[in-house]
Amino acid sequence: MMARPLSRWWQRPELWLVAGAAIFLAGAVAPIIQSYPSSDIAWLIYITERLLDGAPLYVDIIENRPPGLFLLAVPPVAFGRPNGIDPTHAYHIWISGFIVVSLLLCREISREILFDERPTTRRT
Repeated sequence: MMARPLSRWWQRPELWLVAGAAIFLAGAVAPIIQSYPSSDIAWLIYITERLLDGAPLYVDIIENRPPGLFLLAVPPVAFGRPNGIDPTHAYHIWISGFIVVSLLLCREISREILFDERPTTRRT
């Protein structure tokens, strides 16, 4: 087995995987370590908690953002409330999961487009 030349070290897929994972973890863990949420996240969670309490959006809650943003935050806040989990931490974990799924999908799509690697299908 021949060693790869040093001039192509950047083409090693495992290097990019480790580097991408390190960057992602640094970005995902940093907001959780922070002792207080940013103003945008705090407002989003406050509005989501009000929605879960039954306040109608755009009637009792004055907000100009689209409702999809608040609907995206409902599952982690609703899960965190009865389980004693801080809604901010639950929201960051929820969004980090979306980021992981998005990166994995982008990896598969780019692999198919750039390297013409089609997924193999088994015929039974």
